[in-house]
Amino acid sequence: MSKGNFEAFHAIKRDVEELNAQETNGQYWFQASEVSYRSWVPQARTGAVLIHIPGTYRFVLFGGVNSEPMDGIAELSVTGANCKWAIIETKKHDALTAGNEKIKGRYGFQGCYYNSKIYFFFGCQIFDKLKKERTCLNEIVIFDPCSHEISLKFPFHRPERMLNPRKYFAGFFLHDTYYCHGGIDTSAKILDSFISINLKTFQWSDVKYSRGPPLPMTKGSANAAELEDFPAHCYGHEMVVVAYANREYVKIDSVGPIDYGSEKHYIKHEGVYMFGGVIGKTTSESRLTDTLFIMQIEEDAQPRWRAIETTGKPPIGRFHYGLDYYPQGNLLVVFGGRRFAAGNGESEFVTQIAVLRMDSLQWFEVFFKGNNMPPDLYNFSSAIYDDELILFGGMQGNYRQTQKLHRIQMSDRRTTYEQPQSVGSGLAFDDLNKHDDECMASQ
Repeated sequence: MSKGNFEAFHAIKRDVEELNAQETNGQYWFQASEVSYRSWVPQARTGAVLIHIPGTYRFVLFGGVNSEPMDGIAELSVTGANCKWAIIETKKHDALTAGNEKIKGRYGFQGCYYNSKIYFFFGCQIFDKLKKERTCLNEIVIFDPCSHEISLKFPFHRPERMLNPRKYFAGFFLHDTYYCHGGIDTSAKILDSFISINLKTFQWSDVKYSRGPPLPMTKGSANAAELEDFPAHCYGHEMVVVAYANREYVKIDSVGPIDYGSEKHYIKHEGVYMFGGVIGKTTSESRLTDTLFIMQIEEDAQPRWRAIETTGKPPIGRFHYGLDYYPQGNLLVVFGGRRFAAGNGESEFVTQIAVLRMDSLQWFEVFFKGNNMPPDLYNFSSAIYDDELILFGGMQGNYRQTQKLHRIQMSDRRTTYEQPQSVGSGLAFDDLNKHDDECMASQ
C-alpha cells in the first residue's frame, strides 16, 4: 500500500470516528487506581527513573532523592492486577561499585533501554552546604537486568573536551544514539546545549540543528505564524519520539523503509516532540511554555526544531511532568507536573492529563471514571506498559514525597460515559519560589 493511499484510507476512517464521537459527545475516559501492597516497597523519593524492559512485565527503578540521593536498584513486576517490588542485589549493594569508580546516588537524570542493557545518564547529587552548590554528573551508569552487573562509563570527545555535567535535561533515544537537550549545570546555569552520545563507542558530540518557521495545520495559517521559536535555554522539559513501529530503523536524519499496510494508525508527522518546561537564559527570564515543538524525522534531513500548530485546547504549561507516546491509541500523553503559582490561591500542581491525536493533531482533555482521580504529583517516575501508565513516587500536593504506585488505564478511542461527580484539585500554596524538588523539609 502506498503512503498516499494509506493517508487517504486513514483520513476517511478518522472522519467516520469523529462523526460518531460528535454524535455521542464522546471523550477520552481513563481509569486511575492506587496499588495496595503487602510486601516491601521502595523508599519515597523524587527524581528517580523507571525503565520498562521491552517484551517483559519487569521494570527497573534507579536513583532518586529523599533526604539524600539514592544508589540502590529495585525491580517492579506487573502481572495482571498484581504488582510486586523486589530489591536487586548487586555485588556490593551498600556502595555500588564499577571497577575503581564508586557509582553515586543521583536524581534529575534520564535513562533508556538498549541492546539488553539499561543506561542512566548524568544527574545530580545532594546540595553541598559548604560549597553552596549541587554537584552535577557527566557519567553513564550501565545496568544489565539479567546478570545484575553494573558499570560506569564517561563519554569522550575527539579532540579531548569535557562534557558539561547536568540535571533536569530532556533526553530521547534513536537507533544507537542517545540525545540530551538543555538542563541545569552545577553552577545552576540553564544550558543551551544539544548533544548526542553514541552508545556503541561512547563518543559524544554537539548536535548541529536549526530553527525553522512554525509548521501550520494548513498552508498560510495565521495562527501558526504567532507561535514562538524553539527555546535556546530550557530545563524540566520532556522529549519523546513518535514514529511508525514497523520502520526498519529511525535515525535523526533518516528513516528506514516501512510496509504501510501493516500499520493500524496514521501519524501526520513523524519526529521528536517536545512540550512544556521552563525556558529562559536566567532565573529572571524564566517562564513556562505550552507550545508544542517538533524535530521532524525525514530522509536526508538535517535536524530542525520548529513549533507545530495544533487544534483543540492545549494542556497547561508545566515542568517536571510526564510525556509519553501511547502507540496503541496513537496518542501523545501529557500528565502531572507543576506550574508557577499564580498568586490567586490556585494549586501549583497540575492534575490535568491531556492527549494529542497524532493523526489529526487535536488536543483532548482526559476525563476519569468514578472518583479515582490521578494524584497531584510532580517529579515522579513513570513508564508506559501496554495500555497503562505506571507512576511511582514523586512529590505530592501536600509537599510530601510519596512511595505510592499508581496505574492509569488508558483508552485508545473516544467513548461515552456518565459524568462522575467532580473531585477537588490539590491544595494551594503561596510560596512562589519553591519550584524545585530540593525544597524539602528535611534539608
